[in-house]
Amino acid sequence: MFVKWQKRRSACTDWYHEGEDTGWQEHAGDLVMASVVESKRVDGKPRHQLITYLGSIREKFAQGNSRNLVRQDDFWLSVSRNLKKAGNRITKEDRAKIEAALAKRVEQPAQAEVDQLLANARKKLTELRNINGAPMRPNPTEKEVRDRA
Repeated sequence: MFVKWQKRRSACTDWYHEGEDTGWQEHAGDLVMASVVESKRVDGKPRHQLITYLGSIREKFAQGNSRNLVRQDDFWLSVSRNLKKAGNRITKEDRAKIEAALAKRVEQPAQAEVDQLLANARKKLTELRNINGAPMRPNPTEKEVRDRA
């Protein structure tokens, strides 16, 4: 059992020109997708059998700066959710190996950084709502958001 990475070139990269503000910059770049597969032999030939899809992220967002924290966190939430769905097909030992392999390619942001980023975003949203006079709806807590995943 191992992590299989697939790379898909985005069609948006054909329209994206470095330095131009086309609105497609967020969608430009190669998409990398991670899956857990198991190697089996069928008629004497090796074949990969899909165990579960884990998640995808644009390659340029996989490492790096604070601007990528939300995308990285979304990727890791997807991984966690899909590993949980796989249930007993993946053991705890295999899960640890899978997460270590993923961490080599996609940085796992510290939870404190993500919480700080979300708190700042909520604060700005609250300020904007107050400026526009929109009725305030309570924001979900971090625990509520993570429990939905």
